[in-house]
Amino acid sequence: MKYITVKTILVILFSLLLACCSKGLSPEKRALAMVLKSHALGGNLSVDDIIEKMIREGGDNIRPLGWDVDRIDGQIYLVSYRYNIYSFKDGTGVRGYFFKVDLGNSSVTNVTDEYMMKMNPLSKPYKDEKEIIDEFREDSDTGLSG
Repeated sequence: MKYITVKTILVILFSLLLACCSKGLSPEKRALAMVLKSHALGGNLSVDDIIEKMIREGGDNIRPLGWDVDRIDGQIYLVSYRYNIYSFKDGTGVRGYFFKVDLGNSSVTNVTDEYMMKMNPLSKPYKDEKEIIDEFREDSDTGLSG
């Protein structure tokens, strides 16, 4: 027999609440709820689960900034989740996930790639130990070291 986790129960209750009471929610909250339960990032996990997993596995390298919902036009909203990344390997800066939500036809589209191109590039990643040693050797060979 499979056990139902507390999270599974909460997801089911949230889905039922959304289905029953979505008329009473503001359009912004409806758009956010649609993104959270969608599979717009692909795979078997919901957007909420993927972001939660990314933050958990990112540890100290990720600082969540949170969710934002902006009305684009009519019933179309841009829902975004942003976070700061601090990584020796990848660099530092603000990153995020972006979704276009159409409340009229209840669709959620992942537009992350489009919006990431508009964001400032990440700072250059820190060099790993091998690169630093190689540069030191090159400087020593050319007589540039102090």
